[in-house]
Amino acid sequence: MGEFALIVILLLILGIKIPFPDLSPFDFFRQETSHADVVIKTEAMSKVLLISAIMGPEKTRTEMLPYLQSEIIYSGSKLINIC
Repeated sequence: MGEFALIVILLLILGIKIPFPDLSPFDFFRQETSHADVVIKTEAMSKVLLISAIMGPEKTRTEMLPYLQSEIIYSGSKLINIC
């Protein structure tokens, strides 16, 4: 995940209000996993548990899992990283 994304996630964890009210950890996750750079994609996938914990169980079930299912079908390299 990019440095900016990690900073925003840390701010969210600490409960510090960020200047982008529509920004969410999941949005960062989607951006990073869609990045052209394979290293950035791999780093993003290694943070999937952290992002899921921040999102909570309900949003993980309704947003993260469907996204991962669609991405796994599209990209086998992400599946290898999750395993």
